[in-house]
Formats: sequence, structure tokens, C-alpha cells
Amino acid sequence: MRMVIVFLLCSFAAAAKDAGQAARPSENSFDPVMVKEAARRFAMTVAARFPRIEGELRDPSPARTSACHLSDLQHAFAGQIFEIEGKGTFELRNVTAGGFCGGAYTGAVADGDRMRSLPLAISLTQLRAGPGTDLRVAKAFSDEAREALKSQAALAVSNEPVVTLTGSISGPRSNQVIALVALDQDGRVLEWWQLFERLGYDAPPPAPFAARARLPLQPNPSYDGASGSGWADRR
Repeated sequence: MRMVIVFLLCSFAAAAKDAGQAARPSENSFDPVMVKEAARRFAMTVAARFPRIEGELRDPSPARTSACHLSDLQHAFAGQIFEIEGKGTFELRNVTAGGFCGGAYTGAVADGDRMRSLPLAISLTQLRAGPGTDLRVAKAFSDEAREALKSQAALAVSNEPVVTLTGSISGPRSNQVIALVALDQDGRVLEWWQLFERLGYDAPPPAPFAARARLPLQPNPSYDGASGSGWADRR
């Protein structure tokens, strides 16, 4: 019985070792977990730049234009769409450093009507693979980033975007440089980012602890049953 238990324990240890080696990324591979986490951080960065903004109309005119007051002029931009308390919509067309903003509205509105920006219609193009980065890494990050953007309440991934994200990934997987810009519908740059992420390994990671190669235990033909083990350890 003792010999059977020893054999089973050795078999389980060998299987665990093989599984650990199979799970290790191969040389020059990207790590899916690292890519997913980097994409999540990227989506949070974008959402922080384009939060939902509240405001109210000021002096709407019969020509369907109106000045406005916004809670966050720093993050507002021309082309942003607001919902006016179920009455209509407001498209922001002007935002000045002095604090003035104005735009055009639809619906029957009144001075002081409150409004809130709609979730931003946004898209992410396939990122280009720059020097030191292969296409698989660029595609993997682009795909994960699109999914991560969908989880942000202030954003709405769309085929008809108000804002388009585009850029590239370059450098080795251990130190990727992700350069992105946010463009409005007229191609104007609203924001740009340069992010540094680790998306994988440039060489195999260190071997797991106690991964020294061992040969399977074999029955010891000289074992007399009196002492020691009936299994021979061949190294």
C-alpha cells in the first residue's frame, strides 16, 4: 500500500509540472491576462476623459439655438450630444476658454431646461503594429480594448461614432508603447495618450520552483521488503 501511495503522489506531481509548463507563455508570445488588464485600464482612461456632463439651456431662441451652462467645460467638446429632460436634444457647437458654450436644440424647450450628455458614441480602429510589435499583439489588444470600452457607462461603442480612437503599438512585449488619439467627426484631435504597458514576455519566464527534470520512479528489483523503498529514483 505504501508503494502505491508513493507512486500516485509522484504521478500527480509530474502531471502538475507538465500542466504548469504548458500554461507558461512561449518565447515571444503575448499574455492574454496582461492584454485584458491593459485594455481595461485603457478603457477607464478614455472614460475619464469623456465623462457624462450635466447642464442647462440659457436663453433659447426661435432659431433653435441656445447658450448653455455646463457642469464640466474642461471635458466638453463641440459635437457632443445632450438629452433635454425628455423634450429633445442639444448639440454642443461652441465651447470657449472663457466659459461660454452654445449650440442647437430640437423640441419644445424653455430657458433653464436641464440636460445631460448621452453616452458617447465611440469606435476604436485596429491599432497599427509599430517597430518591435507583431500584428497578433496589436490585434489582441484592439479586440480586448473594444470589449473593455463596452463596460464603461459613459461610452457606447458604435459604427457611427462621434469620436474615433486610432493609434499604434510599438516596442517589445515587456514594454509596449501604446500611442492613441481621439478624433472628432471632422478629424480634429480631442485628446491623445501615450500609455506604457507590459503585454507579455520577450523570453520565456523563469521556470516554476522545483521544476528540475526527473525521470519516473521504477520498481527496484533488488528490494527485499525489509527496509527502504521498493522504488528506484532514476535521475
